[in-house]
Amino acid sequence: MLLSASAFIVLTGCATYRNDLPNEAQEKVASHIILSKTAMRERKYTLIEPIKVEIKKLTLFHKDPTEDMANELLQKKAAHLNADAVVNIIFSSGIGMTTWGYLEAQGDAVKFVK
Repeated sequence: MLLSASAFIVLTGCATYRNDLPNEAQEKVASHIILSKTAMRERKYTLIEPIKVEIKKLTLFHKDPTEDMANELLQKKAAHLNADAVVNIIFSSGIGMTTWGYLEAQGDAVKFVK
């Protein structure tokens, strides 16, 4: 009994964060995507589509997901859509029924008008 409890604690500490991006979006290099919490009124753009990402903390032993982690996923998802930027970004967090915590980020993937 003690051995199985110890194994559970050790193995759950090895899990990673979970997110909702498809594998092909995970592999994109997307640091060129501009992120903004507001509408970028100084540039004209067209809306591609609203996007949303979620990072789930799988165990009690992980640190809470950060806005930087969510921003990186937003950039990858936007790059997968061939967007130039994500605007109107909103973050929300909490504890779920199946996670020890989550961070959700949503915004609008946009393409700049040239």
